Amino acid sequence: MHEQDICHRDIKPENILLAPEESTQPDKLNLKLTDFGFACFYRPERGLKQVLGSPLYMAPEIVREEQYDKKVDIWSVGIIAHILLSGCPPFYGKTKQDIYRSIVSDIPKFGRVRS
Repeated sequence: MHEQDICHRDIKPENILLAPEESTQPDKLNLKLTDFGFACFYRPERGLKQVLGSPLYMAPEIVREEQYDKKVDIWSVGIIAHILLSGCPPFYGKTKQDIYRSIVSDIPKFGRVRS
């Protein structure tokens, strides 16, 4: 996807599926990415600027409305990994604006307790 200059822009657990391998290895699973509603082709030299995606998984560049590229998808995968390892998101807020503020200004702590 990234090698073809396609940016997904909404990678989150709900958009990841596991499917059994359609071969002679029934215990093998394939990872499948779904919901390409926000995905688009882009020119690397121009980047993207639209604010799209799910707040908990948005990269700081998107929140700050700066030019961005496919690396925002890698950020989202990192957020998912953090949640899988610690049980909670690295950035938090009760409102969308609180989440945005946390993404651009907080330093995440691994496995911190939420109040």
